Amino acid sequence: MTKTFFAVPVLLAMLLYGNAFCAGGWKLFWADNFDSTALNEQNWNIQTANPGWVNSEQQRYTAGHDQATSNITVKNGNLNIFALKNQSTGEITSGRIYSQNKKTFQYGRMEARMRLPITKGYWPAFWMLGTTGGWPSCGEIDIMEGKGRMPNWTSGSFHSDQGTPVQTASYSLPAAQGNLHDSFHIYAVEWNADSIRWYLDNVNFETMTKAAHPGIPISNTFYFILNVAVGGNFDGNSDNTTVYPETLVVDYVHVYKWDQTLGAQQPASLAKNSHVSLTNSRTFVTLALPYKQPYSAEIVNATGTKLLSVSGNAASLDIPTSKLSQGVYVISVRGDFGTFSDRIIVRRN
Repeated sequence: MTKTFFAVPVLLAMLLYGNAFCAGGWKLFWADNFDSTALNEQNWNIQTANPGWVNSEQQRYTAGHDQATSNITVKNGNLNIFALKNQSTGEITSGRIYSQNKKTFQYGRMEARMRLPITKGYWPAFWMLGTTGGWPSCGEIDIMEGKGRMPNWTSGSFHSDQGTPVQTASYSLPAAQGNLHDSFHIYAVEWNADSIRWYLDNVNFETMTKAAHPGIPISNTFYFILNVAVGGNFDGNSDNTTVYPETLVVDYVHVYKWDQTLGAQQPASLAKNSHVSLTNSRTFVTLALPYKQPYSAEIVNATGTKLLSVSGNAASLDIPTSKLSQGVYVISVRGDFGTFSDRIIVRRN
């Protein structure tokens, strides 16, 4: 599957991981890259349910998949979950898959690269439920929940006890960076016995600790759920502004485990800088990579416009900045180690 390398605006680094490991000692443990022509039923079950099954939602979850009219397809390297509306009957259908009794996990970095649906009523979600105990005592980790009417917005939560969130927070992508519908973004949690950290791309927007909530079932094993709900009590019901069909597009789902030989676990957002060193002079930016490897590098301005790009195979590289105006830019370098991004300052006096 081809993974696209995106320029990133100032102060935001999109962390793209390789097939073997990611920065800071997070090593790939399990993956579904959706590279086949059908849903891998060794990984996923398909949920069926009628409207109103939970949360007063409008959709019916269907069993069909990988056909032209299905709500769930795997095609061109992506999982697609479609919300459809029958124009004759008004029935809304959608898809929901889950990994219960097939793939379950305890601790690690859980991430998916996705493009979210847009317009009112859509409730896409990438989440996990505990395998021991019924809901809500089993625990629920909401890695990503979106609202179709708010295309820059996402949230992360943990539920247990009475079902209401034990802790929740949201993050809105700055408008200058586009929205969560028009391009892919990475949604993740980093989870251990002591805490859970939530990320959009490389922004850690929420952290929950067991010390603050000692009764939570953070040590349960959990399984994945991916779905697109329509209507209900999160984004409200769809209306005449809602567009059909719409799609949650999933590039991959990955689980990483920390390499214990590297010592205490670090957030990927902090660990990434340990692999590349940056020297910023008046006319060059010099980067030292961990070893000789293929790389791609870009410099973008504050609006995300790409100004320079280079590629090659080396252990270090010099990028001339003599043609750039004085100011602050972002440099992003992609290699086998993952992606490094940082600010550079160009001075002319």
